[in-house]
Amino acid sequence: MTSMELTVVFAQQEYYVSAAVEPDKSISIELLQCQLMSILGLLPDEQILVTSQGDVVASPYASMALSSLSVDGNDRLRLFLFDAKEASNMESPVDWREICSRCVFGDTPVVQPAFRRIGSGDSPALICQACAQTCSSDSEMVTPLEWRASTQLPKRFISEIRVVAGEADVPVPAGGFEKVAGDLNYSASGDYVHLFVKRGGNRLITQLHVEHTSSQASTESSLANRVNVHCNAGNGSATGVFLGYQTASRFAPDALYTQAIADVRLCVGDEPVPSGYIKITRNLNEGAPGKAVSPLFLCYRLCPTGGFTCAMTHGAFGECLFQSRHASDNTVVASGTSPSRDAVAASLDEARQRADNTYFESFYRQNEPVMRRRLQGSLQRVGVYEDPQVQAEALKHIPVEKLHERAKANPTPWPSYQDELVMQLTHWFKREFFTWMNQPKCGSCGFNKTGLVHTEGPSTPEERAGDTSRVEVYQCPQCRNRTRFPRYNDPVKLLETRTGRCGEWANCFTLCCRAMGFEARYVLDVTDHVWTEVYSAHEQRWLHCDPCEDQLDCPLTYEVGWGKKLSYIFSFSHEEVVDTARRYTQDYDAMLGRRNDVSESWLAATIAAMNQTLLSALPADRRNILEARAVQEQAELTRGRVAKEGEVHGRVSGSDEWKSQRKEDGSHEADASQTSGATQEAKRATATRSKAEIAQMLCKNLLVGCDRSADCVNPYCLHQRARASPEMSPTDRAAQALQFVSSLQQAAFSAEGLSTLLCPVAGNVRDCVLHQKPRLYLPLQDGSDESSDLLVDCSGHEHHVTNPGCPLQKPFIIPSGDGKPERCAGLQLLGGQTLVIPLKSENTTPMAFSWLMRINGESHARKEQEILTISVASTLDLAVITAGDKLFRIVLRQNGSAVQWTSSFKLGMSYHVALTHSSEWRLVVNAKEEARLTRGEQLVGTTDVVFSGPKVVDSDQKILSPTPVITHFAVLPVESEQKLLQFCQTMKEKYVSAAPLQAIDHSGSPSDKTCELYVASLQSGFRVARVRMWGGEFFDGIQLVYEKESIDGSIEVVSGSLVGNRIAHRSANAPTTELTLLPNEYLTGLVGRKGAWMDCFRVETNFGRSLYCGGSGGNDFRVRVPAGSQIRAIAFDVGDHLADPVAFVAEAPGLNDDPTYAELKELLKNVDTSKCQAAISAACRYLENIASTPSDPKFQSVRATNKFFVTNIGNLAPATVTSFMAWCGFTNCEKRNEDDWYIFAVEKTNEQTAAKAYTRLYYLKQFK
Repeated sequence: MTSMELTVVFAQQEYYVSAAVEPDKSISIELLQCQLMSILGLLPDEQILVTSQGDVVASPYASMALSSLSVDGNDRLRLFLFDAKEASNMESPVDWREICSRCVFGDTPVVQPAFRRIGSGDSPALICQACAQTCSSDSEMVTPLEWRASTQLPKRFISEIRVVAGEADVPVPAGGFEKVAGDLNYSASGDYVHLFVKRGGNRLITQLHVEHTSSQASTESSLANRVNVHCNAGNGSATGVFLGYQTASRFAPDALYTQAIADVRLCVGDEPVPSGYIKITRNLNEGAPGKAVSPLFLCYRLCPTGGFTCAMTHGAFGECLFQSRHASDNTVVASGTSPSRDAVAASLDEARQRADNTYFESFYRQNEPVMRRRLQGSLQRVGVYEDPQVQAEALKHIPVEKLHERAKANPTPWPSYQDELVMQLTHWFKREFFTWMNQPKCGSCGFNKTGLVHTEGPSTPEERAGDTSRVEVYQCPQCRNRTRFPRYNDPVKLLETRTGRCGEWANCFTLCCRAMGFEARYVLDVTDHVWTEVYSAHEQRWLHCDPCEDQLDCPLTYEVGWGKKLSYIFSFSHEEVVDTARRYTQDYDAMLGRRNDVSESWLAATIAAMNQTLLSALPADRRNILEARAVQEQAELTRGRVAKEGEVHGRVSGSDEWKSQRKEDGSHEADASQTSGATQEAKRATATRSKAEIAQMLCKNLLVGCDRSADCVNPYCLHQRARASPEMSPTDRAAQALQFVSSLQQAAFSAEGLSTLLCPVAGNVRDCVLHQKPRLYLPLQDGSDESSDLLVDCSGHEHHVTNPGCPLQKPFIIPSGDGKPERCAGLQLLGGQTLVIPLKSENTTPMAFSWLMRINGESHARKEQEILTISVASTLDLAVITAGDKLFRIVLRQNGSAVQWTSSFKLGMSYHVALTHSSEWRLVVNAKEEARLTRGEQLVGTTDVVFSGPKVVDSDQKILSPTPVITHFAVLPVESEQKLLQFCQTMKEKYVSAAPLQAIDHSGSPSDKTCELYVASLQSGFRVARVRMWGGEFFDGIQLVYEKESIDGSIEVVSGSLVGNRIAHRSANAPTTELTLLPNEYLTGLVGRKGAWMDCFRVETNFGRSLYCGGSGGNDFRVRVPAGSQIRAIAFDVGDHLADPVAFVAEAPGLNDDPTYAELKELLKNVDTSKCQAAISAACRYLENIASTPSDPKFQSVRATNKFFVTNIGNLAPATVTSFMAWCGFTNCEKRNEDDWYIFAVEKTNEQTAAKAYTRLYYLKQFK
């Protein structure tokens, strides 16, 4: 006897029961109830057990009790348990049939007949039958086919999940994913672990699981679908924690009558489960090391897939007439709440199913004869291929010997000679024998652009003899003559005409295959294509073979390459009919949604009956072969498929216009078969050396020194120690080193922490801080080993600090000069956590507290929340407080009172903070002084510097609160304010990460593409200086060139990659057009025209300039670049043409810190608004003339007595007029014929003059 784990949901929590499975694949209900009684204390006669489909398994109110429950095919069964005592108190209104279902069930979705407003289309706003009859006369019932085809209703449910481990702000996966708030590794050390969900797919997630394994690397799993990203990534946990899931197709026959997951949330510790949610009681932080790690749980909300909540306001219907009787919020997620309510739900469900069944019976009844005739007609067609005379006629046209010669001579043949011969037959048929017919040439003048006039039946003896289905009649636009194109079905006639479209090609080619002795089937795709299948004895399977495309064994061509939305596909031979649709799709669930003509059960039965008739006429040995093949083929069809190189291209046969009209040119993206739970993981280097190995390396440094010699500033290196204590003998130094290393090994340090005592790499952040000779320095790179609770001080003073349980190893990106960011770590402070750093100050020398900081998370619901406090003794508090959407400010408080507020900073960004203690307190953030106040008392003796996490956090909002991460905390001596500011400037420039580039696709949505070009990042200091483009009839390529001015005034130039096709790369040194950006100018817009590919492309700048390249085809588009952004790089999908542009954007330079703009603001701050706008408009006109024609002298002089000038600028105060014109560049004033003239100060070159004018124009327009 085996066992299986059951999930039982009771009181919004999951419980797990190991149930014995009988040989007949069932479990005993009585035994299960006894197990539940032992776990929950509910007696069997107090238990109501219900399945996800709403079937009552056990209930004291049931008229007949079940003795067992079948579990066949259920690897993870879920049941709902309710307390009958509580349920008995929940009764339903006696008039429930006549009132709104919300009056009975509140906000709980119920499966019932659904109604919508007539003409509202695919609107998700639905009402129940009672409301449709009472509150509206303008409603109609939603049919089950409409429900199945809806794109809005499935968006209620989660269809895919992704888990990503890495930094706090990993990109949201492309394709419509959204992030679940919170960290799956909350309160634990290590990586941030993010959960992303996607809604609206073809498979709905019905169950989520949390699995605990014996190790993080464990590959064994009891889950059919496991997301292989460890939820405790990076914290050294011995327990593996993984998410798993189960899914169901939303197109399955019972898809409307099951439960699926509509939402997920995280809850911490003993927080109450959110209303309407179910808690998975397996801890996501299981095994995570740390004193203060909180239990963390995943909660999910279930809804019936075919259910809905009657709309309270009814949308366009107006208010619900039953609103006063609406029940309060009901959090029950399944039926079984009470006998009466269960009966009501079952009755509504039954009414829905009855209505659906009636609809389908009527709908299918109309389509079944059509489908039967289609199958019978194609079966009759293939019988012709078995006529020996017909095959002999085909062999007269096939160069059999030549095909054999070609097959033998092919240097790269197919593994099987027969299959190679099939390929050679396909090549010959495509390239030498048959021709494609778009439209016939004029039979009179030979003009080849005739137009279709109409179709008609066969009328000539030749047409009737050729089994013509219809005749297409074309007219010549030149001579007006009409030409007939009969669509022959007789394959012998087609051997003569040798032209047509796919119908004629497949018909004639299948005959040729049979004539050559191959087992072949004629394949019908009801979305208007036909081809052939040939049986490969070598492969033991049927091979797709399309002569139109010259392809063999490329079955995904139509879905992946052409972009067809396939539905029914049948393969016919004289011996069998097979539904082979699965062979030609990667996403059978999506295909099922389009197979709505007949029921799948009827279709399978009809095909089975036809095959029974065909097989009964065959000899027994042949029948046995076909039956064995059928079993093998069905197994092959159910396996998943991945597109090959030859299957991803658009259609070959047919004219471009004809293919585009049919949407088979490959430009229309096919449905992607995304596997739910696909995973990503940003890998981070962890400590690979043990404490003993690091101790040996440290001992070597102390005894011998490192390779940096005199340049090393590490106090635990021989070179630095020798400089500090030159009088110490080598013997004493060695003894001291051995004693020191021995004490380190015995102390509670982690391997990661000890590694910070090793000599730093020149130029990294530890090297920079150690150069300042810190009194205390906590790099905060320490690991989260259970036995290690000390934070290493690497200043040489050994003021190590005890960690009270704050999460460590939280990713903190620090840039490096080579373009590869140094991924270090930091300490995270959660609500209620404090880190106390004792500081011994023996003198009154000025000191500075320095640290890197990042506040992660979304802004909290409160307008103001204190999320970090740094207290120095009892005199000063530095508090970080949220300030609106995704912003925070810092306040300095002296003796508890707010004294100085800083400007606003962004959440999710890195900052260097320095708090100086000398004659006064000074706060410097990113090298800019933000606050200053009187010092207060001296810091002498032992002083505590206390870092405290968020102070005020709701019990159910812990995981949503912004959390600070700090790293590289140091106490530095201050020799002078100038040196401190230089240090702050270095920290900002070298070790504070700029915001990562955001990828925006052509629709304005986030893209999963990444920019690997370092010079494109803001951190690099480069700017986009030049744009180069290539193109002609189409847009062929683009290249951005970057520049950076060095300290010595030289210009460093780096060319980005040429993003273009072969045409652009062949002329890489000769771009079609080019734009040089002016100082302070940057790219702001991408627009153009495109169809299947990019026809033309234009970039725009903040100065209003643009560069254009390409042809005039396609439709207009604009990449929706976020306001206040600059474009730093551009990408495309590149093939023969370019498609799908992506812009990599960053925050545009701010104007407030620009001295030229600040001068303008100061100049006009007291000017009346109307006068100010008039002056700016006039100045813009003058500058636009100079910018467009900088060499024209007439635009470089402005007469002060001119009426336009007097009206718009001259009415300012005289001193303001002169200052304003000087700011605009008209710095000189001359007298000409008693008139005052303002003269623009031109630069050395016209380009520089234009740049000056454009810059002033930009500032004026921003001010305006």
